Amino acid sequence: LLLVDALSCVAQEQKARPVYYCNPDWSPGDKRIVFESTKDEKFAIYTIKSDGSDLKKLTSGEANDEQPRWSPDGKQIAFADG
Repeated sequence: LLLVDALSCVAQEQKARPVYYCNPDWSPGDKRIVFESTKDEKFAIYTIKSDGSDLKKLTSGEANDEQPRWSPDGKQIAFADG
């Protein structure tokens, strides 16, 4: 009985955090979208095909990576590393 109470307290303390998807930018030719998300807790940069497939995480680190933008030729992505 004591073990069940301890486990239920842990489960109540582990609340789901909201996930944010922000600052989308379409690639030249509209084939991919780059955006920032808290999907893995800190803001990181992701890309996804315009049909919703092929999600790729591009950054991971200690700082929040934000405000991604495609280069005019679509070969590079600039972002703020804060």
